[in-house]
Amino acid sequence: MDNALENNLSFIDLFSSSPDGIIITNLDGEILLVNPQAEKMFGYRAEELIRKPVEVLIPQRFTTHPTNREKFAANPQKRIMGEGLDLYGLQQNGTEFSIDISLSFLKTEDSSLISATIRDITERKQVEDEIQKLNEELEDRVNKRTKELQESENRFRSILEDMTELIYRWKPDGTIVFVNEQYAKLFQKTREEFIKINFFSLISSKAAKIIKRRIKTLTPQQPIQTDEYLGTKGDRAGRWYHWTDRGTFDEEGQLIAIQSMGWDITDRKNMEEALKQSEEKYRSVVEDQTEFLVRYLPDTTRTFVNQSYSRHMGRSEDDLIGTRIIDELSKEEQKRFRKKLAKLTPTNPVFTDEFYTISSDDEECWETWTDRGIFNKNGELKEIQAFGQEITQHMLDDREMQLQNAALEASANAIIITDFDGMISWVNPAFSRLTGYMKEEAVGNQPNILKSGQHDEVFYSVLWDTIKSGQVWHNEIINKRKDGSLYTEEITITPVKNQRGEISHFIAVKQDITKRKKNEENLKNQSIAMMNSYNLISSLNQVASKVQTTLDPQQIYKILEYELTQQGINYFVAFLDPEGQDMILKYVAMGSKALKAAEKLAGVSSQGFSIPRKNFPVYEDLVKQKKPQYFKNILPVIEKMLPEFPEVLVKSFARLAGMKQNVSTIYLPLFADEEVIGVLVVWGENIKENDISTFSVFASQVASAIRVSELFKETQVANQAKSEFLSRMSHELRTPMNSILGFAQLMEMSKKDPLSDSQRERTNQVIQGGKHLLSLINEILDLSRIEAGRLEISPEPVQLQSAEREACELIKPLADQKDIQIVIPTEPGENLYILADHQRLKQVCLNLMSNAVKYTRQGGRVTVTHEERPNGYLRILVTDTGNGMSPDQIERIFKPFERLGAETSEVEGVGLGLSISKRLVELMDGKIGVESEVGQGSTFWVELPITNDPLEYLIKKDEEKSLVELPAQIFSILYIEDNPANFELVRQILTEYPQIELLGETRAEIGIEIARQQKPDLIILDMQLPGMNGLDAMRHLKSDKETKAIPVIMHSADANPSKIKELMKLGAEAYLTKPLNIEDFIKLIEKLMKGNVN
Repeated sequence: MDNALENNLSFIDLFSSSPDGIIITNLDGEILLVNPQAEKMFGYRAEELIRKPVEVLIPQRFTTHPTNREKFAANPQKRIMGEGLDLYGLQQNGTEFSIDISLSFLKTEDSSLISATIRDITERKQVEDEIQKLNEELEDRVNKRTKELQESENRFRSILEDMTELIYRWKPDGTIVFVNEQYAKLFQKTREEFIKINFFSLISSKAAKIIKRRIKTLTPQQPIQTDEYLGTKGDRAGRWYHWTDRGTFDEEGQLIAIQSMGWDITDRKNMEEALKQSEEKYRSVVEDQTEFLVRYLPDTTRTFVNQSYSRHMGRSEDDLIGTRIIDELSKEEQKRFRKKLAKLTPTNPVFTDEFYTISSDDEECWETWTDRGIFNKNGELKEIQAFGQEITQHMLDDREMQLQNAALEASANAIIITDFDGMISWVNPAFSRLTGYMKEEAVGNQPNILKSGQHDEVFYSVLWDTIKSGQVWHNEIINKRKDGSLYTEEITITPVKNQRGEISHFIAVKQDITKRKKNEENLKNQSIAMMNSYNLISSLNQVASKVQTTLDPQQIYKILEYELTQQGINYFVAFLDPEGQDMILKYVAMGSKALKAAEKLAGVSSQGFSIPRKNFPVYEDLVKQKKPQYFKNILPVIEKMLPEFPEVLVKSFARLAGMKQNVSTIYLPLFADEEVIGVLVVWGENIKENDISTFSVFASQVASAIRVSELFKETQVANQAKSEFLSRMSHELRTPMNSILGFAQLMEMSKKDPLSDSQRERTNQVIQGGKHLLSLINEILDLSRIEAGRLEISPEPVQLQSAEREACELIKPLADQKDIQIVIPTEPGENLYILADHQRLKQVCLNLMSNAVKYTRQGGRVTVTHEERPNGYLRILVTDTGNGMSPDQIERIFKPFERLGAETSEVEGVGLGLSISKRLVELMDGKIGVESEVGQGSTFWVELPITNDPLEYLIKKDEEKSLVELPAQIFSILYIEDNPANFELVRQILTEYPQIELLGETRAEIGIEIARQQKPDLIILDMQLPGMNGLDAMRHLKSDKETKAIPVIMHSADANPSKIKELMKLGAEAYLTKPLNIEDFIKLIEKLMKGNVN
């Protein structure tokens, strides 16, 4: 059946509730649709008639019916009730019955149909025939046999009483002489009351005048009249009636009585009115009548237009009449229009078409047109009448409906539609994926095919009571898939009401939450486990925090011994004995129970003891595998560790130390520079294999503390020696330089004993040489500080032109001596900022400009330019007109103490300026390089990150935020940061993303355990944390199988390239420096959420 017809809810409602039978066929006579009244009328069920020829409902003697149907299809003129004579229908049992029929031609988007409205008039025909017969008898005998007439009238009255029609008999003056029971009920009176009432008092004065005027037209030759009236009083108000009035005349032809028979045709009139209204809205479905009317000649000259068409065209009627339609069409449309006109014939006089146009107010517009040719008697086309209407809204609605259907089909949630009784009428693909039932299997069934047996009948009773009362039902429900597996879904069922406000359908939207429910249960269990782990971590953190606050190894051992004992943890820690020959481990610290047992049974004191390598195979495994070992039973290990002790003593030691048969043990290696330097052993009844991670963190902290304390002592000695050396060197060099420069300046300034010209020149050479030597001393000290890592760099937004001008001012006197022109950018550069250390940037610019001036010939030029790079960096170029360099020289130019061409050049220096510049640029996260050709001069360049104006750098406007469409599922982020301000900044940034769940922790140890338990989608890790630092935390995260796959972003104020390289090598997704660049941070988070990170 045509989709547009089926989707027309108004039509379907009228079709189903019509008191008349309605049958819709195609042009070949195949039955497509049958309403309930037609089923009842012919004795068939609808499914028995669908696709059958309509001739099965017509007696065989009407052999011309197919021909008549074909003629109607060729010339579909609407036929109304009463135009067909002596028509009969054929019931399934073979019974013929009288019918009246109206025919309509339906035109839809993709087919042409015929609608037949059928009324069973068997009873009415019998009544009319009987009345006719009785009236004839009355007329023949009225003057002859009054008695017989009376009997006939009585019989007539009896018949009338049994009829359902409205019947009354009255005289021309309005006196009522008879009414049947149905008529009396209509006016809510008894028949006896009617005899006293004048007919004209029952109706309005206007209606009375019309009826009086009409009965005067009744004659013996034309005794019958029919009409339709709209009631205006009482219960009749607003109801329509069809009346047939038959006059009774005397021998002289005088009207003596009128007999009226009526039917309540309100339903039919309502249907016709509804159809009429429906036709206005859905003309393309019901018939070809539309809103616009145009008449035109075969050459397309307009002869008539209506006002609707005139308004639609935006032109007056006079302006349109006389113009040709074809002149307003494109060449392609003209060709198509002429073809359609050429096909019009008297037997095929109609064609339809749709047009897309731009209306007079420049809006897109769709129109549909039905053109009917008007032919003369000779079959010549004289004129064409066209009916059209705008269907723009219909087309837009169709487009919107297609989009909505596509959205429902593509929905990730399962959607199911049922009728009021719960019969499934539609499901989307997500339903099939969720339940395993294909659409064909689900449609026609009820949702109880998904019942799991997990809910009682009260549950389902409440569900149905809720939705059938018109309320939305939302809950969680356990259902069963086709394969028998259970799943949990979150379901929302919404009632859908029809135009009468009655619930006709239910729509259920389902989301599979099985995984979420399982995760919630796991999370609940994990929370309990986490609390236990947290308590353990807290205890160990208290110990670790105290261990890491001291740099004295002996003090660390004492803290371990005291604090772990206070925490009630059974343990011992042992390290390599650096002086031992065949002894491997030396006792360092032991828990209270173990220590007491050792003192009592083995004579072990707090000074410790050693264990031979062969007696501690676990240690050998730790050295080889470099990972913790877990044992469910500690006794066999202890027995191998103490072979020289009697078995009784070993077991007593174990018993006193709390090492029972069921006690578990973890052996954890202690690392220093990737080498195992010792072991941490913990044991107890509550020790589980999952605790390895927690104790590994603690073991790492203990080892780091020991290692740091030892290295600190070594570093202190080395740094002190280096500092003393640099101090001595500075002192030893500066002391004689003080005398040299001081006395040379006194000699130059002396007025008492003025110097000769030659002496003054020589003295000036001494002063200049001294100053040069002093600058070389400063450069050497700078290089020493850089190599020692003691030179502090403070990156900040620096205005580039300001730094360049300062450097230019300092180098200008040297350039003026050689008549060298220095050209720096003159365009406005106040808003050009780079991220650098202001003082060190000026030093680099000064070194590059100074070198350029030194190696440029007399009268040459040094040019400074800028160039933006695609990677967000700015390149600063310093170009000279010197001699240039060979490729071999370029390779060595940035090495310390390299003075290229020193043997042939008079330029002073020791070759440290470019080397220091390179180190400084790299410390500022930049690059430095050179391009040169012999004889063509050189261009030295520096690349540093571009940044914003300081104010823009610190303040991000809301409107500058650019959020993209992201996946809707929850994305969890664990941020390990001890600075509350930094955490609050990230929290506020991420509030723009409702799907992000942000977790926070201030300590790396607890953060690692949270990561193991909750498996976040991303970890943001600060470098500087209390206790374990970010680097060690990163190592633990990437070495643990539970967390190694979780992406980690490092966040730190340390922009040291070597540190960044080390962390990226460990597996960091990115390294973000402080202050945080919000735009870059947002882009990185969005890429991670979409699983697309470079």
